[in-house]
Amino acid sequence: MNLFTNTWYIKLILLLVIICFCKAFPQSFTKITDGGFVNDGGESFGVSWADFNNDGYQDLFISNGGSTPVDSVNFIYINNGDGTYSKVTTGEIVTLAEKSNGSTIADYNNDGFADVFITNRDDENNSLFLNNGDLTFTKITSGDIVNNGGNSNGSAWADYNNDGLLDLFVSNFFEASFLYENQDGNIFNAITSGHPVSEVNTSISCSWGDYNNDGYVDLFVPNAESPGKANLLYTNNGDGSFTKVLTGEIVTDIRASMGGSWGDYDNDGDLDLFVANQVNSVNDLYINNNNGTFSRLDSGEVVSEASNSISGSWVDYDNDGDLDLFVTNWQNGKNFLYKNSGYPDYVLSKVTTGAIVNDEENTMGGAWADFDNDGDLDLFIANRGNQNNSFYRNDNPVNNWIIISFVGINSNKSAIGTRVKIKASINGNSTWQMREINSQSGYNSQGDPRVHFGLGGSQIIDSLIIEWSPLSVEINTNVTANNFYKAVEGNGISIITSVIEDKQNIPTGLQLFQNYPNPFNPVTNIQYAVNSPANGIGEQFVSIKVYDVLGKEVATLVNENKPVGNYEVRFNAGDFPSGIYFYQLKSGNILESKKMILLK
Repeated sequence: MNLFTNTWYIKLILLLVIICFCKAFPQSFTKITDGGFVNDGGESFGVSWADFNNDGYQDLFISNGGSTPVDSVNFIYINNGDGTYSKVTTGEIVTLAEKSNGSTIADYNNDGFADVFITNRDDENNSLFLNNGDLTFTKITSGDIVNNGGNSNGSAWADYNNDGLLDLFVSNFFEASFLYENQDGNIFNAITSGHPVSEVNTSISCSWGDYNNDGYVDLFVPNAESPGKANLLYTNNGDGSFTKVLTGEIVTDIRASMGGSWGDYDNDGDLDLFVANQVNSVNDLYINNNNGTFSRLDSGEVVSEASNSISGSWVDYDNDGDLDLFVTNWQNGKNFLYKNSGYPDYVLSKVTTGAIVNDEENTMGGAWADFDNDGDLDLFIANRGNQNNSFYRNDNPVNNWIIISFVGINSNKSAIGTRVKIKASINGNSTWQMREINSQSGYNSQGDPRVHFGLGGSQIIDSLIIEWSPLSVEINTNVTANNFYKAVEGNGISIITSVIEDKQNIPTGLQLFQNYPNPFNPVTNIQYAVNSPANGIGEQFVSIKVYDVLGKEVATLVNENKPVGNYEVRFNAGDFPSGIYFYQLKSGNILESKKMILLK
């Protein structure tokens, strides 16, 4: 028998060839070698992406922590929008010689501009710089937040008490960490008792993430002591206090950990945790069991290779609808990139080709952003040892994508803590994906503040759900792929037709109020207002629809033209089961949603 006439045999050979090809050549990156931002040397520890001048392009902040004044000044590079960067050379933020380990960037005073907090070690005070909106920064000199000293390493902004103001956690090595509660956008109150500031540890970084899906961000803090020490997980109680988790492998495994990275890599709606470990040990991946506990993954390439890992970042680099993983290694090591196989097994397999995984560098932080606004995420890594930093442009995409920027109104302006969920058909499967906006991932690494989703071959997102807070949820349907969107809390999403984002241009005209009673059984009242006519016309088309927690439309309450005025509509849920529902007011691109609870 001639085997090559056997159709089954030919198909098997082709399948094996495809598998081997995809394993060896799953990615394509170009290493950029021109420009000061990859030729300025430095003793770089961390990298943060941010749009400092609100022009729609992501800029770079690099923290340097060398032992001499020359290699301990920080770098800011402004994205010129043409593939090049210009270095900022004036101002204390880039001229002070501080031993900086990292930074976390967010709009802490809700004025529309990204501000910079910098952690400094060796008992130096940490630094806070207010963005003036003109590419200059004012150094804040008063308050505990910049006068507590410390041997600080990592930091991260989060609104842990859901009051619309960003608070700050700072991890300290061999002394108690800091937690600062934002009082009014200008004054911070230092929390001095209770978890997570009541004990001395060897804390090296920090990552906020709502691992139990209760609407309040929890805190993971890795400890880096060698030969080993257990890491820390604090559950947010929702009343301003935290409970230290004492059981489970995630807090009992003895490690020398540098960075923790939250991400829903298996697309099941909860945050899993990757932990990068050093001292030639294996890394850890803890899978969220969706019941407040985690199971450690004990097999597979991602947890089997001994290394000196520092940081991890979840990223869908190939836009195929699942999160891949990038891991930095130091001591002239090669960095790791793991490709996610996706549904149904979500296996992370090591990529072995390309400069991105074969360059030998002393890498600390690594963060991703779409620097050229082409729909895929590019990588910048910070290198120690007076090596030049490295930048890799992503040349992969053949798949579809969306990128969304966010402006909080009742929530913090940077929308940190906001959750975004989408449902789309990918490879014939109806797939949910979830992202949670954070200000830190791994070790001193902060990625693009915009949310990116890969969509594979899908051109339409069936449902896009934005959970600004437990009481502020918005649902969008039939969203088209390959666009940049802007989401403004209470006003829906709109396509960005210009690359320049006007973050102050917030639409007005509709107002939706909390239903009453709430909870209810089975009837509730919903009030809304049309405050101004649309485009000068005397009335505008208004709809109010009700959705269940899965984003399915269950009722239409209003669907008609309305003049300016105040209105009330009744919703009778007598035929619906108990549970959480969302009602959404929409007119054109303006949208506002709220949550209500039916108890029977």
